[in-house]
Amino acid sequence: MHEQLEPPSQPIFSGYLWRQSGQAKGAPNSKKWVRRWFSLRPDNCLYYYKTEDDSQPVGAMIMAKHTVDLCPVDVGKPFAFKVDSGEGIPMYVAADSDDLANRWLQLLRQAAAQDNQWLDKSARCLYQSPTNILRPDCFGYLLKLGSRWCGWSKRYCVLKDACLYFYQDANSKSAFGMACLHGYKVASMSANASGKKNSFEIIPPETKLRHYFFCTESEMDKKRWISALEYSIDRWIKSG
Repeated sequence: MHEQLEPPSQPIFSGYLWRQSGQAKGAPNSKKWVRRWFSLRPDNCLYYYKTEDDSQPVGAMIMAKHTVDLCPVDVGKPFAFKVDSGEGIPMYVAADSDDLANRWLQLLRQAAAQDNQWLDKSARCLYQSPTNILRPDCFGYLLKLGSRWCGWSKRYCVLKDACLYFYQDANSKSAFGMACLHGYKVASMSANASGKKNSFEIIPPETKLRHYFFCTESEMDKKRWISALEYSIDRWIKSG
């Protein structure tokens, strides 16, 4: 029996928070805080936008297995807390009041403690052949650049619910990898930039996440993939 995921509906909780981001200008030992619109969605993913009117997030974080803890006062903002995966750089955010901070803490901790339905179902698709993935958003062969810029490899790819599965070929019994694309953006690339015609990139919301590069056999196929990727990612991040 095939399972069909439905995109998240209304957010669980949304509002403005201050996010610590980089160094403040003229103060190399301090961090600057920027105001962002945050939205915790039913897929247990925390998205953040420049403003509440934006439809495309500037970042996203899957809350599964994250810790959420209050910060000491010397972090630079009152009512601040840390969201940490235990790997990479944690995210520091701050609310405008103690009540709002406690509300965010409660909901984010609940999201972190729950199983992620989207991740669980996506992981199960790893063990399916390409033809057994029901109603994919796109499929076909792509040239994929290796993680260490070590050359291009031809892969059969299947896109489903903002997740891209990689197969050795169309007859493979299972995928050898997948890319979860919450919060990613898709952009066309010039041949000068990539060294290949008909190339495009999938850009992560955070620098610590994997950056993907692909190319297709034709300009038409490139447009097909870019359109499908934008649709597949966007249907999971609409702020509702």
